[in-house]
Amino acid sequence: MTYFADLAPYTYAEQESIRLPDGDVVFLPRYHRVAVGWLARDREFRHAAVPTGFVEALIRIHDGPGGHANGTRGFHCCEFCPAPDLLRDGLPHTVHGDRSLFLGSAEIRLPVLQPPRRMFAAPNLIIHYVIEHDYAPPAEFVDAVMAYDDSWAELRVGPWFPAGAHVHLRNGRLSTLTPNGVKRVREIRRKR
Repeated sequence: MTYFADLAPYTYAEQESIRLPDGDVVFLPRYHRVAVGWLARDREFRHAAVPTGFVEALIRIHDGPGGHANGTRGFHCCEFCPAPDLLRDGLPHTVHGDRSLFLGSAEIRLPVLQPPRRMFAAPNLIIHYVIEHDYAPPAEFVDAVMAYDDSWAELRVGPWFPAGAHVHLRNGRLSTLTPNGVKRVREIRRKR
């Protein structure tokens, strides 16, 4: 996996593709993206306990708006675990409580709503790193997770989604985000 030092500028993908309840939004971001949790075997990282409720809050973000950004067609496994320990049905996963989370194929987006506005960009494997390897994310990321409000992901023009963003709606339509809402562009023909 690509390595970024915590709080370094995120430069992995030029455009954003964020899955929202209404559809996938694809655009060139106007906000500053900050990397968190892009670990590598040959790099040191901070180990410490996280606050009570942090893992559950991070999983809620993973499950909600912004929890599936820049999805890939393949999977990246944890570089710190032996491969058989992480795989289930051939896919990387982490168990937390009664949940089995399949990770390693997307990123998480987490906005910082107060100035200066910026967006944390983390691989979804960050959940595994925290649970299994005692990774301690930076305090400002922990604070943002604990204070998370998913209203940022409402599909409207604003600091997070620019006018002109392409919206691939769940109903099979391709639309464009405008200051007045979502404007239908055309139907997407599905192959049979």
